[in-house]
Amino acid sequence: MKENSFAVTVIFTSRIFHLIAVRMLIVLILLLLSTSDFPICLILPPLTCSYVPGRYAIRATANYGRTDDKICDADPFQMENTQCYLPDALKIMAQRCNNRTQCVVVAGVDVFPDPCPGTYKYLEIQYECDTRRKGLINDSSHLAMSLLTCR
Repeated sequence: MKENSFAVTVIFTSRIFHLIAVRMLIVLILLLLSTSDFPICLILPPLTCSYVPGRYAIRATANYGRTDDKICDADPFQMENTQCYLPDALKIMAQRCNNRTQCVVVAGVDVFPDPCPGTYKYLEIQYECDTRRKGLINDSSHLAMSLLTCR
């Protein structure tokens, strides 16, 4: 079976509040369409924050796997496992996106090891900008946004 893949683009600029509203609307549409008979591919607008290069940190969590049987639905047998986590997902995202104003990550087995073979997976990223610190911080508190793409 060929593994599907998709791309996540992260760009750090401004307009964060507008993008939160757009993301919420798109996720709502995705959830409404999730009962369809075909997989849905959704690539959301780029993640953004107010930005001065090297002057802020991003608190983030990431998972490549499956934690919900309604999100990015496909074959029901491929969605039974909702405890599918890749512990290194954030580390992989950090290696590809740290110290960049833009990064593109193709979510599939070429980038992320397969944490649960036979399970239909998606990439989920949650992050928040922190102007007091630099770098990527693995901290799940105070997360403001999420990016969810699937195929």
